[in-house]
Amino acid sequence: MYRTRSRLRKSGRSVLAGVAVLTAMTLTAPLASAAGDLPKAHGSQAVCGGVLAMFGCRSQVATVDGEILRGPEPIGWGAGDLRAAYRLPARSPHRGTIALINVGPYPTLSDDLAVYREQYGLPACGADDGCFRQMDFTGGPALPSPGTDDEKLIAQGSAIETALDVDMASATCPSCRLLSVQIPIGNGPTDPTNAAGYDRYAAAFGKAVRTAIDAGADAISISYALPGSENTLHGPIAEALDHRGVAITAAAGDLGFNGNGNTAVGVTNPGFTGTAAVWPQALPTVTAVGGTTLVGQNHRYLQGAWAQGGSGCTPGVTPPEGQPATISALCQGSRASTDVAAVAENLAMYTSYRPADHTEAGWLVLAGTSAAAPQIAGMYAAGRKLRDVRGPNTLYRAPSLAFSDIESGANLIPPWSGTDGHCSAAWEHKPDKPPTRFDDRMCRAERGWDGPTGLGVPHGLLAF
Repeated sequence: MYRTRSRLRKSGRSVLAGVAVLTAMTLTAPLASAAGDLPKAHGSQAVCGGVLAMFGCRSQVATVDGEILRGPEPIGWGAGDLRAAYRLPARSPHRGTIALINVGPYPTLSDDLAVYREQYGLPACGADDGCFRQMDFTGGPALPSPGTDDEKLIAQGSAIETALDVDMASATCPSCRLLSVQIPIGNGPTDPTNAAGYDRYAAAFGKAVRTAIDAGADAISISYALPGSENTLHGPIAEALDHRGVAITAAAGDLGFNGNGNTAVGVTNPGFTGTAAVWPQALPTVTAVGGTTLVGQNHRYLQGAWAQGGSGCTPGVTPPEGQPATISALCQGSRASTDVAAVAENLAMYTSYRPADHTEAGWLVLAGTSAAAPQIAGMYAAGRKLRDVRGPNTLYRAPSLAFSDIESGANLIPPWSGTDGHCSAAWEHKPDKPPTRFDDRMCRAERGWDGPTGLGVPHGLLAF
């Protein structure tokens, strides 16, 4: 059994397949509603396909009997639940601009956003009043509708990711302005073995970040994850995501504990082995956002580490400003992820954009740290501490009361459960080579900082 600050116990099974049962969770707030009570689901499927299937958006949509769980009313946790779980103030002290960087067109995004916001009593945020804007990654007009069948299929998946982002940002900062920055589908890699293709893709995200800042963004969220290289973790592409005074958040990944998998191609570091980085969350100038599971029990919200959330080390990359040496020491002095966490599972979102199969509009149930990153971006934009922000530095300076410490759950893939006080990444288990062993703080939620949930989940806006 894992420790929990409140010593409350909770047993329950996730709506998404592959998520572990938690036997103890951390009390974070009184329960606002029962919206998280979901019908039993038996699986999930990836949101994105085509060139974005292997790397890119990795969020998952809940399924029942192989069919996407869709309804005319919200299913899963809504905006009110999230605000109550984090104890966010009724009014945000700052009305910032949140930029959500995504891939592909979404011509009905403004209308779909209006449905979500109206459902949860959030103020209107449309193009007419200047609250909501769409543009391409160069600052030009929003992308046109897809033409080919392949483009329509990819756009249909990526639109779910985009809708999730704007909905989650709306939930944590209802008064903030929203900016959707779109990268064309054609900028994505077509060959998973071609590093140059990923570098080009990362450069497009870097350009989108600069465009968002030029358009007035205070906080930027990126839900996509790419392999790393010397070109993306160092040099001009990395510098494009280094902007003091602008908060940049990124999803920590949805593949569990990654060990040294967050390593740069070509970097050799004694004691480290690895494959591909989760970029951009591995950058020290970006806040890496992990995931939690939220449940309701006895009129209270309880949270534990989400079993599929990412964490790991990035050899060759320096720790973020303010990350204590005791944390980076877990990664032999390199960047340790994550920095903070937010709810990443059983989240309600709405979309009507189905250009490929023309299925009806409806409410879906989503999971992924790509839902957590825009929630944290919303809190940055709602707070008053943006002036000095650079990556997660202001979070590490915040008092402990600014977070609810998550002390239950883990993000390991069985059977490598780390019962001896250590853990290792599933991908490293090979017959001819023993895996690298890590302190289990990298893969288990424990008192204080840990890999799956970082400093914990926000308690109000004290850290922002």
